Amino acid sequence: MKEPHSKPHNTKFNIETNPKELFFAAAGFDYASIKLKEKISLVVSLDTPFLVNEIFAIELYIKCIVAIENNNFFRSGHELTSLFSDLSSEAQENVEKYFYAYVYKLKQFRGYTINGVHLTLNKALEINNKSFQELRYYFEKKDSNNHISAIATAEIKRALCHYIITIRPEWNKEFQSKINK
Repeated sequence: MKEPHSKPHNTKFNIETNPKELFFAAAGFDYASIKLKEKISLVVSLDTPFLVNEIFAIELYIKCIVAIENNNFFRSGHELTSLFSDLSSEAQENVEKYFYAYVYKLKQFRGYTINGVHLTLNKALEINNKSFQELRYYFEKKDSNNHISAIATAEIKRALCHYIITIRPEWNKEFQSKINK
């Protein structure tokens, strides 16, 4: 019988999981978002399912890192800024480094503006903070002009995945072998 993992010292982490399974789930939503994005120019109505999958992948990648760092435990919730704050400072710094590398292609460059807003990883997480909940039920909005913001989601997603496969490279190899069958 499998020994239960000891609970982390921080009691807010109350959901036990297998981080590898969480990574595979995140990578699955990531892969689905990539495939949907390929079709968006053909079918405009796929933009919302694409973003829902992309943002859910971000959430699951964050929870995966938290579970790796906390004896297979994470906490529930969908707000990206709150979940990201659960990461160790080392993980946050590495993810931020990868984010800037993806966004700017130059590690030393530290920001650009979108609609007058200086974009950082924290700002991108803040803008996307509740997008998962809002995008899933966009059709219930009374005001059809109510636009839901989602910005730099691909870069956030790539940075989180990059960090995970840096610390667990065998997981990526296994996932790739499954999707390439």
